[in-house]
Amino acid sequence: MEDHKLFATLCAVFCLLLVTEVYGQINMEAFRNCIHEHSIEQETLKEIIRSGPKGRNQKCFTACAFTSFGVIKNEQISIEGCRKMVRLMHQTEEVTQKLYSIINTCEDEVISTDTCEMAGELVDCLFKNGVRLGE
Repeated sequence: MEDHKLFATLCAVFCLLLVTEVYGQINMEAFRNCIHEHSIEQETLKEIIRSGPKGRNQKCFTACAFTSFGVIKNEQISIEGCRKMVRLMHQTEEVTQKLYSIINTCEDEVISTDTCEMAGELVDCLFKNGVRLGE
């Protein structure tokens, strides 16, 4: 049962990173600009959430969104930006620490210096470590 709760929390974290405003801390105007700049339709956004970004445009959209959320800063993954998103969710200490561990794992596994590819690798890593969306 605890794994189910963690699974749901991981899904929620990723969804928050992509599509919602968390207590006014996310620059939603910049996020909307990312959607417009990359011509992302609602169905495409749902597909990105379900299975990750496919192709250059979707990866670049994801990089743009992560940048607007502070997850990518100065063309690098921002561990502090990721942790801020987790803290905004007000999870239990156990879940928070598990999410921090996944963030640290992904920081080590994402090797691309291209921000679009970096965003794609980050999503792949999150999925590989337990995040499954759209199920």
